[in-house]
Amino acid sequence: MNSKLAKAQSTSKPVLNLGASLPKLNTKAIRAAHNEKNDTGACQNFPLHRKKIIALLNVAVSSELVNMLRYRHHHNLSLAMDVPELSRDFLKYANQELAHADKIAKRIFELNGTADCSPRTLAKQKRNKFKAHKSIASLLNTDLACARAMIETYRQIITRISSYDAATCEILEKILTLEEKNMAELNRHLLTFNHSEPII
Repeated sequence: MNSKLAKAQSTSKPVLNLGASLPKLNTKAIRAAHNEKNDTGACQNFPLHRKKIIALLNVAVSSELVNMLRYRHHHNLSLAMDVPELSRDFLKYANQELAHADKIAKRIFELNGTADCSPRTLAKQKRNKFKAHKSIASLLNTDLACARAMIETYRQIITRISSYDAATCEILEKILTLEEKNMAELNRHLLTFNHSEPII
């Protein structure tokens, strides 16, 4: 009887096969976490690869500041050309870009870093040159090109840091949503002014 009972109990137990369903551990990430240096001298809740994240965020800060300056320039141009609707939107975009830079700079500070707002850094931006435009369509095309580049920058940064810093990703995703909305508005303006008379 005892042998039969033991046999029945052994056959009633579920067979666990965890090896087939569980993914392997990422040993490289574990080693990276082990070797990550805490240069603050205190145990704080910083994300892994903090310095690399700060470097990426500084790219976004300098890009936003350059975009802000260009939108301010285009605001003044459209104001002089008596295009009030376009002028108002350019001023709105300029203020938003500055607000984006401020939010990112604040996050860099929270990560125990320093936002790089140096004029020398801004001068190194490839998209920092302000071209002379012969039409409103040309001006809008420049803004659209820079908006596309900014959106792509945010998408890539979010992809790279999504596994390490959810708080920063949340900030950048909100900024990205607004950037995409502004690009749609710029496209609508371009449809309106695509056949405008030359500025000069």
